[in-house]
Amino acid sequence: MNSLKETLASLRPRKVQGYCLGAAKTGTTSLSHMLTPHLRSAHEPETPETTQLVMDYLSGNMTESACTAAVKKRDRRLNLEFESSHPLGYLTPQLVGLYPAAKFIITVREPSAWLASRISFHAKRQPAEWQPYRDFIWRRHHRGYSHSERILEENGLYSLDAYLAQYSEQYRILFDSIPSSQQLVIRTEDISHKLADIRQFLGLKGELDSVHTNQMAKADSILAKLDPHFVSDKVEQHCSWLMNTYWKTNKETA
Repeated sequence: MNSLKETLASLRPRKVQGYCLGAAKTGTTSLSHMLTPHLRSAHEPETPETTQLVMDYLSGNMTESACTAAVKKRDRRLNLEFESSHPLGYLTPQLVGLYPAAKFIITVREPSAWLASRISFHAKRQPAEWQPYRDFIWRRHHRGYSHSERILEENGLYSLDAYLAQYSEQYRILFDSIPSSQQLVIRTEDISHKLADIRQFLGLKGELDSVHTNQMAKADSILAKLDPHFVSDKVEQHCSWLMNTYWKTNKETA
């Protein structure tokens, strides 16, 4: 049974229903914190429950209708105006189907930079509530290590194929599911320069202040210890479509 506090929270009207569904380490935390003064905003709420829902759905342990019902119940309970939560990216079709007026911000980071940050973060921080999801989401794409990836195996990390295939997979789902009229795509490096666009997209009146969180030193990157040609080949193999759309094209037309 819901508590009185949860029931009252679910009845509060929303100014907007917004999401940020970019991959982890693309600015999702910063965006949530930026919007907290203006909206009922949360970053990765109910982590164990949300990740379990995603795992159940992707592993086929939950029907489409049961997943949709769970997403609806979760939304009603949280009643947020903005949620920044990368696992929800896998439930984008359900969110779009349930909430045709919702707004979706898609943060996307240059794949090589994302890979360096993701691997460093994974190596240094292993929060217990995230470990089952981490193992599930990357193990799906892991097919062993090449000779060039010995340092990844020694540090308890997954292969580059596993990380990059998951990264590409998530964005394929996002762009295939969200109508262009409901999405705002922002490159991570441009977030602080797109505050006006974010404000207009979400229909906010107050000014936004740039926030940068979860930054890790570049010197900590395990990726820098791998053969750069090997890394670039893997990035090209899995994420050339992202590079061509959001980086190479922009540089050519700048």
